[in-house]
Amino acid sequence: MVKKYEVKNEFEKSTQGTPDSWVLKSTPFIVCDIFLERYCTAGILTILPLFLHIKLGLEQDLATSIFHIFEGLMLVFAIFGTIIGETWMGLYQAVVISSLVYVAGLAVISVAMVDPLGLPIGLSVALGLIIILIGSGSLKNNLNAFGGGQHKLPEQKQQLETYFSVQYFGVKCGSFLARVLFPMIRADVKCFGSTDCYSLSFGIPSAIMLIATIVFLCGTGKYTKLKPNGNMLVKVIKVIKHALTSKPKSLSENEQKQHWLEYSEEKYGKKLVMETKIALKVVLMSLPVPIFWACLMQQRSRWIFQATKLDGHLGFYTIKPDQMIVINSLMAITLIPFLDKFIYPLLEKVGIKSMLQRLIFGGVLIVIAFTLSTILETQIEKSYISILWQLPQCFIIAIAEIFTYLSHLNFAYKEAPPSMKPVMMCLLYLSMAGGDLIVAVISAISIFPSQAYEFAFYACLTLIDVILLTFLAKNYKPVDHEILKILENKTNIEK
Repeated sequence: MVKKYEVKNEFEKSTQGTPDSWVLKSTPFIVCDIFLERYCTAGILTILPLFLHIKLGLEQDLATSIFHIFEGLMLVFAIFGTIIGETWMGLYQAVVISSLVYVAGLAVISVAMVDPLGLPIGLSVALGLIIILIGSGSLKNNLNAFGGGQHKLPEQKQQLETYFSVQYFGVKCGSFLARVLFPMIRADVKCFGSTDCYSLSFGIPSAIMLIATIVFLCGTGKYTKLKPNGNMLVKVIKVIKHALTSKPKSLSENEQKQHWLEYSEEKYGKKLVMETKIALKVVLMSLPVPIFWACLMQQRSRWIFQATKLDGHLGFYTIKPDQMIVINSLMAITLIPFLDKFIYPLLEKVGIKSMLQRLIFGGVLIVIAFTLSTILETQIEKSYISILWQLPQCFIIAIAEIFTYLSHLNFAYKEAPPSMKPVMMCLLYLSMAGGDLIVAVISAISIFPSQAYEFAFYACLTLIDVILLTFLAKNYKPVDHEILKILENKTNIEK
């Protein structure tokens, strides 16, 4: 027993690091993998709309719909991938397997784009995209969860905060590089007698993801591998399902509860039911958020198509349409370090203090950005103007995305009980996926006579959404976590 105890502590020491170390020994391997994965994913998403439109010959509306369906499903698979990782194979194995699936999907499209082979491009691309969304979607959240799970709390709270900061910086750096380089590879490199080289555009990330997988495997001896212990989202769904099915039976027996979820207390306990109540309360406040993401997601689709109608020549360099999204990553890298010390205090002076108020502020910025895109679109219909006229809306939407993402995530994490943190991440992904679905549907039905009308529609829709969120925020009462602590202590005593 003594020997086993010593081995365990030596393992924890080697994997978790000392209390005064600023990162764990496993962090460099995980962050490197995240950086390379984001480089590949952001690059693919950057060139995909023009690939579908130019290479496959799809109409812009159809290309936009397919792009947002693909991106939305990728987010949905992030949720299913996490459920599989946490309940079945474990996060470590889930990361490795989903990485290899991602590599295979990229390789399928790369090979299909080699014209001399004469492969059926449409069928091959469809197959490759399906494999990519399964692999990339499953990898996304499992890798983030695995990295966070390396830390022992509360002893390594500071290392965890450092990890998230380094992780987010790696994500944005990977996105920045991808959005600069991938359009150049797509347009400036020629291969197999074609005027472009999409084979290389998909082949390079396939090789990089293989390298990322090898890097991740190199850190195997330094990881803490937790066994699958069930997914909280699954438990929440079970609580809701049981309450809905038990309520009619209980009412027939004259058993009345104050809240409909309390009909699950007998089977799942008061603590889990109370946590589910809080989670649903956060979900209610999050209902307006998909409209925000419907606008934010168009930076990678509609706005790229808008940029194709603008003059990218600057004399010394030609800006490619799918390079304008670079501003998003650049603004994030520049602004995030100044949020806590400068930007947030400045906003507090004008009354924007809470996370919900910051989220509303993000929505207002989205309205402004899409108003500018509407004005720009009307000018494009009159003349051929410089692509630099798109800069103001790109700057504003990039700031709006920072406020939307961070405010929504922080609000959800702050309000939710500790056990519900994974559910809140799923909520964030569902909000993004909902935004993609909205854009896909509106683009598919093509009800607007011109693109300017569609942009104006999104501006008005978001304005209404901001008003709704303001009303909900005004009537929202923050969660009292002391009640949860008392309930948890009572549950532990009963056990």
